[in-house]
Amino acid sequence: MIEIVVWGAVALTSAIAGAILAKSRNRNMSSWAAWCLLLPPLVGVLYLLPKTTPAAPRPPLVIKRRAE
Repeated sequence: MIEIVVWGAVALTSAIAGAILAKSRNRNMSSWAAWCLLLPPLVGVLYLLPKTTPAAPRPPLVIKRRAE
């Protein structure tokens, strides 16, 4: 029974750590937190990944109206 509690605590801790680490590396925070919750060793994989550059902002969408 205690093993389940320990695994749950490790999983929650790694999910929080994965979310914080993903945010600092410009990656999707929610998906990395979910994967680290399911597979706690993925925090180490995330630690080894390089930072990504943020995507360039997209130009605003211009909608042309038809002449009425």
